[in-house]
Amino acid sequence: MKYVSIKGTSAIINVPGRYDLCNTREVVAEAEVAINNKGCNSIIVDFEGTTYLDSSVIRDLVKLRRKIKAENFGAKNASGIVLEMLKRAKLENWLTA
Repeated sequence: MKYVSIKGTSAIINVPGRYDLCNTREVVAEAEVAINNKGCNSIIVDFEGTTYLDSSVIRDLVKLRRKIKAENFGAKNASGIVLEMLKRAKLENWLTA
C-alpha cells in the first residue's frame, strides 16, 4: 500500500506533500482494506510531511472515523496549513499527543 501502513491493529495514514482530491480516494480505499481485510481496528493519520489538505480530505476522514469507534481514530504531527484546516473544520480535537 502506498499511503497506509499497518502497525499491530492500527492503520497509519501518511500522505507526503499534497493530500487532496487527487489522492484521497486511494487513501480511503487503502484504509478500508486495512480495516476490512487486515484486522485493523484503529486509524492514526500522521500528517508529518503533509504540506496541504483540502476539504475533500476532511470529508473522507470524517467518513472513515464513522466506520470505526471515534476513540479509535486520531491524528498527529499537524502543522502549518494542515493544522489551520483542521482548526477551521473544528477538528483539532482529533490530534493526539
